[in-house]
Amino acid sequence: MEAFKPIIDDNGEVIAAKVLIYPGDYEEYYTFITPEPYNALREWMDFRASDGEVVTGET
Repeated sequence: MEAFKPIIDDNGEVIAAKVLIYPGDYEEYYTFITPEPYNALREWMDFRASDGEVVTGET
């Protein structure tokens, strides 16, 4: 299960992202974020991975 997934327009640019909240919980739901927080989250996860952490959907 993917925790967050970018929504890309016809030009290949991220216009939003679909985010799964409380994955696996009975209160699980999806929400959407704009490109700015998506890019910040992606950078943070890439930083963690570059430091040797194995980043998964459970992280």
